[in-house]
Amino acid sequence: MSFDNWIEDAVCHSDDNRHFWTSSVFEEIEYAKAACVGCPAKVPCIVSSIDDLDFAGVVSGMSILDRLMFRWKKVNNVKESNWFGTDSLIEKVVIGEQ
Repeated sequence: MSFDNWIEDAVCHSDDNRHFWTSSVFEEIEYAKAACVGCPAKVPCIVSSIDDLDFAGVVSGMSILDRLMFRWKKVNNVKESNWFGTDSLIEKVVIGEQ
């Protein structure tokens, strides 16, 4: 799938309940997350969400709470990082430039 015009192929774009992707109602969020499971645009969706940190809706089957929990982990030592996944790559690049 191309990253150009990916939104046109996304399940949320054509779903009759597309407002559920930006809802704060638990049942609507769960509906959106379930609909994302088979979406062909999951990869470009999550990649584009990295540039839009203010978006609080469902992205690639993850709510804002899911994404926050994924990004952070408990640290036992102040010297440890609480970044991992995509963030650990960003951290590595930033530390490497200093």
